[in-house]
Amino acid sequence: MVWNEYQATLGEIYADLFAGDDWNLALSTWYAIPSDRTQRDALRAVAMFKLAPSSKGLEELNWLLEKTNEVVSFQRNVGLHTRLFPITAEDGTLQIYPVAQNDRIVKALENTTVLKEYAHYESQMRKMLGFAVGVQSALSSKRTGQEVWPERPQISKRST
Repeated sequence: MVWNEYQATLGEIYADLFAGDDWNLALSTWYAIPSDRTQRDALRAVAMFKLAPSSKGLEELNWLLEKTNEVVSFQRNVGLHTRLFPITAEDGTLQIYPVAQNDRIVKALENTTVLKEYAHYESQMRKMLGFAVGVQSALSSKRTGQEVWPERPQISKRST
């Protein structure tokens, strides 16, 4: 659920980069793209065209997209696509184990408590959503006052 809100916020940033009358058209094209990754590639392409090469906006959008592509989208995919096997232990506690599908997923969940790792993934997505909302606000043509850029969140591959 958080992922969907996050990806929708990226779509709004994409549409915001277009002139006011083209906002709905831009958002329609965003949702016509079937792949989340391709949508993010389109956002980067439009940002590179619309924003100055040395602008803070382009710098922050590039950071956001890189972190999403390098870490957060993989976490989302592990959480969404991993088959889980619940077992009730002799003491009555529920234990959940991933069903091995491929080496990347097995490695991502190796030596972890699955539910704790999933909670970490959700936390990462919430951090990125908050950052994206802050970037959207700073880039907004409807903003009053100075640009205020959000602090970049700490993003990690594994829970600690």
